[in-house]
Parts: sequence; structure tokens; C-alpha cells
Amino acid sequence: MPRASDYPYPPTPDDVPDGYTDFSPEYRSRQTWLLVWVYAVFLLYVAMLEASLMAVLLSVLSVFSGFWCCLGIPIGLISLGVFVYLLTGFFYRKDTEKRDLLIEISEREHPKLFGFIRELCGEIGVNVPYKVSILPEPNARAFESGSLMNLFRPPERELYIGIGLINVLNLSEFKAVLSHEFAHFAHLGGAHSYTRRAGEVVANLVDGQGAIDRVADRWRKRGSFFGKVVYALGWVVRSPLLLMARLYGKLSFGLAREREFHADRVAASLAGSNAATHALLRGRYGDETMTAAVEDLLRAADHKLYSSDLYYHQHAAGDILRKRKRDPEFGRPPKLAHPLDGRKVQVFDEESAEDHPPHDYHPSDHEREEHIKSPFVAADDDERSAWMLFDDPAELRERMTYKFYRSNDVIRKGTPLGDPRAVQRFIDGEHHETTYDAKYEGAYDGRLLTPGDLNELDKLIAKEPWEDARLATVFENLFHGLKDRVEDRQDLVKELAAVRKEAGGAMSKKTKKIIRDLEKDLEEADDWFRTLDRRVYLVYVQMSYRISDNVVYEELVNRYRFHMAVQGIYKTARFHFDEAEFHILTYNALEEMNVPPEVREGFVTEVLAVFRAARKALKEVLREAREINMPAMKNFEEGERLADFLLDQDLIREPGEYGVSGKWVNKLFRQISQVRDKASRLHFKSLGQILTLQERVAERFLVLKGFKQPPVV
Repeated sequence: MPRASDYPYPPTPDDVPDGYTDFSPEYRSRQTWLLVWVYAVFLLYVAMLEASLMAVLLSVLSVFSGFWCCLGIPIGLISLGVFVYLLTGFFYRKDTEKRDLLIEISEREHPKLFGFIRELCGEIGVNVPYKVSILPEPNARAFESGSLMNLFRPPERELYIGIGLINVLNLSEFKAVLSHEFAHFAHLGGAHSYTRRAGEVVANLVDGQGAIDRVADRWRKRGSFFGKVVYALGWVVRSPLLLMARLYGKLSFGLAREREFHADRVAASLAGSNAATHALLRGRYGDETMTAAVEDLLRAADHKLYSSDLYYHQHAAGDILRKRKRDPEFGRPPKLAHPLDGRKVQVFDEESAEDHPPHDYHPSDHEREEHIKSPFVAADDDERSAWMLFDDPAELRERMTYKFYRSNDVIRKGTPLGDPRAVQRFIDGEHHETTYDAKYEGAYDGRLLTPGDLNELDKLIAKEPWEDARLATVFENLFHGLKDRVEDRQDLVKELAAVRKEAGGAMSKKTKKIIRDLEKDLEEADDWFRTLDRRVYLVYVQMSYRISDNVVYEELVNRYRFHMAVQGIYKTARFHFDEAEFHILTYNALEEMNVPPEVREGFVTEVLAVFRAARKALKEVLREAREINMPAMKNFEEGERLADFLLDQDLIREPGEYGVSGKWVNKLFRQISQVRDKASRLHFKSLGQILTLQERVAERFLVLKGFKQPPVV
């Protein structure tokens, strides 16, 4: 067993206020009400079991006594079915969590980590987890395995630690995260086992997840009368439990929220308020950088480049995101000269709480920071990396990276992984092309070009060419006032998305009017950008012609034409993917609803029509792409055929006349999303090439014609 001197361990604060980690009255109240709920559910459940069993016995007796002999058998069978149905709700168990991406680690492999865990559990007063596993994402989780035996004996508890989180935390923040998770062990007592099991039983019966439900639902969809009867009986049995399920949801949601507050206090009492708060910020940062790194590696995989260290690229993604966000402190906690300075520094503002999902039982980060710092617990920060606790972290990172590639079907078994530095050079080249000059104020970030008909603009240039002085004047004012326009448009896009999300499927007249007004305002904003794109094309194409360099002129015009073709493919693929996704989600919702068969069958016809249209559109864009060759771009050879890059496999066969399989649907979605994502990537690379070429053209034109150079941004 490691001694304390064998592993780094940040000191625990000495001045923790009395009662700081006590359970709040709100917590105790919610825990009590949840136990009352368990007692009520137990009485209701036993009463229903007893009633159905008594009905079976009375039916059997009635058959032997000759009383109601004709009705006794069907009533007995129905009662027996209800009894079995109620029992299946108790014994049904949901699918266990997939463990493909988990790596179980041992104390022999990482003695310092397990020594750290043992000491921390001792301070909190909980048992050491019997199993510790590593997972890829920036997250940590402490939980208990559940079974019927846990109603009579303590459950075994596990700890998951995400490498994506280890990769961004210092030792103090890591201690705060594990303290928070181990505090949940204190919440997972016998009362939790009973309430969780009762909640599962009610949820299984209400949601209809058992074998009887599945069989009855399948027969009902086939039009079977017996299936409809069994399904109706299930609904009758579920009705009294539905109210209990809703009440459980409300009570458990509130209790889970109080548990998070309490676990945060435990974390602050052992690592300090600053570390507990900064760990929340690091978690956000880890999520965003991990997502960016995964996207980067999947793009590199398109070129047969596979890295041996996903987490090397997570670090690199942080630097890239700081440039893109124009925020050099993104993901970095505030620098404090003294631990007590954190008392007056607010990391999360109230506005960030407005974006917090209402269905998430975790409080917003702003609320959690307020709770952690009221009162404030000061502690010195240990800035050393959390990787210090792991032996041979490079081997662990490579194993997890390999699992990441395999789980995403990116590589075959045994494929060698390459030097992450070489792969990052590829990624940096990609981002260099798609990180645009600051003078554009984000006008081209996530926006499609809308210059209009290029043939029409070329005819206008030939018919009414501008004088050099006019070109210079328009160029000088081309991007003036752009920042306000970009911010206004972005605000409209965010507001429109928020209104639609809040409204969901049901929209009142007032909501519809708000959406119409916002869409009208957005259309007006887009009109201004359409005019801008048109002016940009007219100015730079004429400039490229005036510098007497036909090669540059033809390159710029051809790049625009390639760009508009790729943009059209991207828009088409995106539209049909969204349409197909919407219809398949709606179809799944109808499957769960008791709608008439003719309604469901009619929608199936509509879904098939959408799938056929998507496949036809995919075929047409690929045919168009076969006639297009790639221009010179970073990581692409000039002259490569566009279609070969967009889809690296044969196009899916046409759908059947009467239906398609789930396998066919999944393949269609994969192919449309592949074309959409690759066209999107080419769109932003191509746009970067156009902007860079235009900047060179403008510089040469102004020098050649003797006009004033614009200031360097």
C-alpha cells in the first residue's frame, strides 16, 4: 500500500466553517418525502398484485363450482396475465451501459492514483470504490451497480474517470472533482437503493418495457384483436401508476439537484472554493476542446492519417479555439495572487445560467459557484498536472485513442497509429485555411456565400467596368460597419433558435408571430450580406483583371465557380439529411403513440418518399461532382475528382417498393452525412482560399495603381 509521501496530494483547507458540508433542510425534506413515496408505491403495488392473484384463485374456484363457468376461464387468464405483467416490471432490467470504451485499471498499474483515492475516501468517510475505470470523454462518474440483492446488502460502487478531464485539470481541481464524485457515495445508502428500485419498477410498468408489452405492441400493430385487448389491459394497469411516476420524477429531480449542491460543498471543503469552481470551468473547456479534437482527427482520417494520442490534439484544439474565439484566456481560470482573491472573482455570470437546460438536474454553473463560495473556503492551489498520479500515461492515452478509432469504425483491427505531431501539422494546415482575417469580424464564419448568378455578374463587369478610382473607393469602404451587422445577424439567429426550441412542436399564435417577425428581420439582414457578397465579387474580380495577370484572374473566377458548386452540394445534402431525420424521428414518435393504423401507414408512405428523394438527390450531386476537379488546397492534390472525396463507397441501392430495412436507413444516413460533412469542410477551405487570394489581388492592385494601402489589422 502506498504511503502518503509516495504520491502528490494537495493539502486540505484548515478553516472550513462549521456545518459547511451538513445536509441542508431542503435535502432532508426531499429525502423524507421520497421515502414516503416509496412506502405508498409499495402498498399500491402489493395491493395490485394481491388483487390480481385473488382474481385468479376465485376464477379457478368458480370453474370447479360451476359458477360463472363460461366467464371464469377468460377472467382467470386475464388476471393471471396482469399478475405476471406486474412481476415483470419488478424483475425487468434495462440494458447495461456499453463498456466498449472503458479501460479498467488496477493499483498495481497506477499505485499513486489509488493511494490518492484511498486517502481522499478516508477524509470523506466513504468506502473505496471496488473498481476504477478510464473512459475517453471529459467527465467523471461515481455510481453503484444495481440488482435485487442490493435491497439486502450494500451495492458495489465504481468510479469512472475521463481522460479528457484528466488532461485539463491540475491536482487541486482533480481532487475537487473526485471529492464531488465520492460525496455521491455518501448519498447512495440503503434509502437510495429502495427509492431507485421502486422508481425503476414504476417506470418499467408505465413505459411498457417488458416482454409482454413488446409482444402485445407487435400484435396490435399487425391489427390483432387479442393484441389490442392485451395492450388496453396494460394501459388500465398503468393508469394508477402514472401519477406515481410523475410524482417520483419531480421528487427525485429535486433531490438530485440538492445532492449536487452538497457534493460541491464537500469538494470545496477538501480542495477549496477556487479549485471546486475552476474545475467546473475546466469541464466546459474539456468538452469543447474534446469535441474539436475528435472532429479534427476524423478529418485527418479521411487522408489515412491516424494519431496515437487523441489528447495531444485536445491540447492543440484549445489554442485553435482561443484564436477563433479571439479570447486568449478561453478555458483558463482567473489568475489569483492569493487564494482569498477568489472570493471577489466571479467565474460564471448570471447570463450563462439562462442557457442551462431546464431538464438537467445539475444546477447551472453560476448557481453552483454561488453555493460553493457562500461561505468561501480558501486553499492553496497545486498547479501540477493530474497526470502525475498515473504511471505511463502515454500508454494509457494510446490505448484509449485506439479504442476511439475502432468504436467509430475509422480503422481496422491492427492498423498502426502515427506520430501525433505529424497529424497535428495536417490539422494546423486545415485550420490555417479556415481561420479568416480578423477584419472580416466573423462575417464568413458559418455563413454561405450569396453573390448571385456569377455569369450575370461577369457580363455586368464586361459591359460596365468600373474605373480604378471607383474600385479603390469601394474597396476602402467594403467592410466598414461590418462588426455591428455581424453581431445583429448572430443575435437574430440565436433568438430565432431559442424561440423555436422553447416552443417545441406546439406553437401559439403569439409564438408564430414572433417567429415570423424574427424570420423577416433575418431575411433583411441576409439581404445586406447578399449585397456585400455581390460587391466583393465585382471589386476583386475587376482588380484581378486590372493587374494584367490572367492566371490570377482565371484562378479567382474558377475558385468562385468551384466554391458555389461545392456550396450547392452541401446545401442539398444538408436539406435532405434534415428532412430524413425529421421524418424518422416523427415516425418513431408515432410508433410509441396509439394512433390509428391508417394514419401510421399513410406516414410510412411519406417517409419512403422522403428517403427516395434523399437517395435521388445524393445520386444527382455525386454525378455533378464527377465533372468537377479540385483546385489546389492544403492537403489536396490539384485535379482530384470531387466525387471520389465526397463518398468513398458505392452509392446505396434504391429503396424497395414497399419498405426498407433499418440497415438500409442507417446506411443512407451515413452516406448523406458523409457527403454533407465533407462538402462543408471543402466549403470553408475553399472560402479561405478565396479570401486569401482576394487579399493578394487587392495588395497588388493598390501598389500598381498608386493608391493608399489599407492599414494592417
